[in-house]
Amino acid sequence: MCADCNLDGQVTTLDALLAQQIANGVVMVPPAQAQFCDVTPPFPAACGVDPATITSLDAQLIAQFVVTGAPTLQCCFMQPLCGDCDGDGDVDILDALAAAFRAVGLAPIVATDCSCDVVVPRMLACDGTEIPLVTLADALQIALFALGVPVSLSCA
Repeated sequence: MCADCNLDGQVTTLDALLAQQIANGVVMVPPAQAQFCDVTPPFPAACGVDPATITSLDAQLIAQFVVTGAPTLQCCFMQPLCGDCDGDGDVDILDALAAAFRAVGLAPIVATDCSCDVVVPRMLACDGTEIPLVTLADALQIALFALGVPVSLSCA
């Protein structure tokens, strides 16, 4: 749950306090936990990699959310991961397979498939208003990335 820094299933003032302690360097949490406290865009390229991205502003926004219910918070992990075609939070060979299925028509392509359209230049704007163009070149690029070949994925 976004802003649930202590992972207790609720967003409370304790989460705001923990976010402030992380920001101050008083408490260290694993990167996988830190991603729940990072509510201030722009988000790092890889969610949860660096707890140093947690700032006092994150703590302030979480506290404001607890008290007023607004603004709605958005966490890093809520952003689609470039190349993550199956939405499991990881870029692996299954994502390459999912992109290949979309490219050859064995799976439908929808406007939210921007994370599969990774090869530049992009044929269409990936803003949710147009269907992204997912090709076998995208599937190949994701497969190479998943296998550790130094290639870049670009979903922006």
